[in-house]
Amino acid sequence: MSTSTTTNYGWTIPNDDELVKNGAAAIRTLGQAIDTTAAASFGGGLAHLATTSFSAVSAESLDNIFTSTYDSYRLVFRIESKSTSASVLLRFRASGTDNSNSEYAFGFIGRTPGTTTQIESNGTTAFILSSVNDQSQSTSLDITSPFLSARTHIHGTIIQRAGNTGLAGGGQMLVTTSYDGFTLFPSTGNFTGYLSIYGYKKA
Repeated sequence: MSTSTTTNYGWTIPNDDELVKNGAAAIRTLGQAIDTTAAASFGGGLAHLATTSFSAVSAESLDNIFTSTYDSYRLVFRIESKSTSASVLLRFRASGTDNSNSEYAFGFIGRTPGTTTQIESNGTTAFILSSVNDQSQSTSLDITSPFLSARTHIHGTIIQRAGNTGLAGGGQMLVTTSYDGFTLFPSTGNFTGYLSIYGYKKA
């Protein structure tokens, strides 16, 4: 049997004018080649888990998003508007209930042109993810070990419209609770925006 190979990965395939002899072996060989290539291509990287938009809500929660499949996650969100001046806060949750205890410790520091800006706390009821009561912001956070019975950590960047402020930093939970979700919410009023969450694949 004369053969050709596929354009992208060089998998062996029969030519159109050839009879396929020993078809089971040919299919098995092709299947193994695809499996090997897929394993090499898909090991590591980010897996998209969810994207959602929200409009004029007082809180946006995602449940059952943290599982044993991934140890670390990337949360990206943008706040388009708020009903009133407010900070953006993040709480972790388990079984549909937010952890609102004073168990969040964090620090972010950055620059507004000409001024050093910082937000920090050691034992408050949520992570505060904006230094001013701005109307809009975009934020990217890595979240490590939320589902494990270990301290959950966050680190990332915050960009705020007001004052062209950029901040970087992180924080941790002061307890080793396992969480399966989180809640974003404004300190007062409601907000509009969207978020996406990704899992870091295990190589």
